Amino acid sequence: MLFFYAGHGETETLSDGAKMGYIVPRDCPVLKLDPQGFAAHAVSMREIESASLKIRCKHVLMLFDSCFSGALFSLVRAVPDDITEKSLLPVRQYITAGTEEESVPDKSTFKRCLMIGLGGSADLTGDGYITGSELGMYLADKVVNYTHRQQHPQYGKINNPELDQGDFVFALKRSEPKKIVAPAKAPPVMQASAKPQVDMDALLEKVRQKQEAIRKAREALLAKAKELKVDLEKYNMILQAKLDETLELAAWELLAMKYPEWTQNVKTGDTTQLVRNVLAQDPDGLFKKIFEPGAGKGYVRSPQNLSKHKPSVSTAVKPGETTSDGRFIANSDGTVLDTKTKLMWSSSNLDVPNFNYGHDNAEKCCTGYRGGGYSDWRMPTLDELEGLYDEKVTNEHGYHITKLINVGAELIWADNNSWGGEGAFSFKKGSVIPIDSKPSVGGYFYTDASTGALPVRTAN
Repeated sequence: MLFFYAGHGETETLSDGAKMGYIVPRDCPVLKLDPQGFAAHAVSMREIESASLKIRCKHVLMLFDSCFSGALFSLVRAVPDDITEKSLLPVRQYITAGTEEESVPDKSTFKRCLMIGLGGSADLTGDGYITGSELGMYLADKVVNYTHRQQHPQYGKINNPELDQGDFVFALKRSEPKKIVAPAKAPPVMQASAKPQVDMDALLEKVRQKQEAIRKAREALLAKAKELKVDLEKYNMILQAKLDETLELAAWELLAMKYPEWTQNVKTGDTTQLVRNVLAQDPDGLFKKIFEPGAGKGYVRSPQNLSKHKPSVSTAVKPGETTSDGRFIANSDGTVLDTKTKLMWSSSNLDVPNFNYGHDNAEKCCTGYRGGGYSDWRMPTLDELEGLYDEKVTNEHGYHITKLINVGAELIWADNNSWGGEGAFSFKKGSVIPIDSKPSVGGYFYTDASTGALPVRTAN
């Protein structure tokens, strides 16, 4: 693992006279002006050393394009002569751009020399490899010269006998030689003195690590499948109650948010297909103990009816897309933010069935909506719907509203608390349509019109 930090460094003299180096984040106050704030935000080399010990990589090289005391690591001045041995042994190496009394300019000579060195100039032995020690020696020489002795890079290894025997190794790119067709001959016999490039125990350890990772992943997947079964049983109880389709929709949306890897491309309420998706990812038949053959059949109740409430997001809208004036922003969770009113809208209207009780159904759809994981959705007022009307724009359905909010219904129900009766807003006409018991009003047959709900909430 290669770690590179470019930024400020600082050195503090501790109570015992020892020097402690720090890297300084952007929100860290100056040491002399606010010692307590500095202590709370700065990252000491002691913490860097502690992090180095927790890293599981065999080789770790940390480069700091900043100046501070490097008293925690041992200085190294010898170039290793055996790449194979050094590559097999673990190491924690550090290189800093300068000593504690020096400063690093924004236009970093250290970084420029580093890139030149990694291009091949730091290969001091000419063997096609650059070790961390070679890189440190190269930088110590070049940076001192190019900065006219204003910077003195420091390099070394951790003070730990278990982690200072190896060396970080960069392999230089080699130009491929021209292939020459030669007569076939027997492969040469490997000399007994040749050293292998890898260690068998190291390879075996890698196999064990991968086996352990697979085991943990299977355990996590099995636990999630068990949790899904419990949630499906609860979902079935909600369906069996047959009290409110809005609650059934909300329950399904919770399943979709909690198990996206299994509910993707599954129709609303189709738990049979959901269980099939789970079993399709079954490692070694583990899920068969949880979901018996035919599992999921008891969980479905008319998914077609439930899907009527499901918003159909326009495929032309991409997450992060904004209108030309920057007012509306499409989020990746199916919501749209109105930066002018600070309101968050569903990215699509919900279809509302049963016209005779349309207003009540629309209100249930809105309050039961769980888009973006929020639970405070409500029915919009007439004024809020009117605020979305824009005569200058026309969406794909012919309605005057931003295309980021996919309104496909002729009438959108409004909160009747905002005016004197039940009504819906028409984004085609830009006006409220009062709902009457008569079959038509002004020649417009509202019983034949499609109606929808558009959930809204106040954005935080």
